Amino acid sequence: MSESLRLRDELPDPPREPPRLSAEAIALLHTALEREVGARGTKSSGAVKEALRCIAVEAKQDNRQPEWLLVALKAAAHSVPALQRVPRGPDRDAVVARLVSLCIDEYFGGSPLGDDSPARRAAPSVEK
Repeated sequence: MSESLRLRDELPDPPREPPRLSAEAIALLHTALEREVGARGTKSSGAVKEALRCIAVEAKQDNRQPEWLLVALKAAAHSVPALQRVPRGPDRDAVVARLVSLCIDEYFGGSPLGDDSPARRAAPSVEK
């Protein structure tokens, strides 16, 4: 083995950037959660579902794996002021768990987006 190959193989991998949602996706989630957390309803609002649908579509368009999406979603959710106002513990965990569950449904469910939905307008079109 040449010296340059051996040295390259010994170098540590560069640090990976943590998964992050786009600014647009975080803004949609923020707006939706502001309404949802304030209402304290047991069902998710249409705005939350639309935000998660947009996030799932964006992840699919960027060829992101579901694991990446969930890490990014959890990080984004915990950074949203509406969720930060919910005390740490079972209540906050329940909100995050519901977001994760709904996002998984959107990612794998392949629910079609109507042409008039806000998520369709916010997400770039998919080229086939």
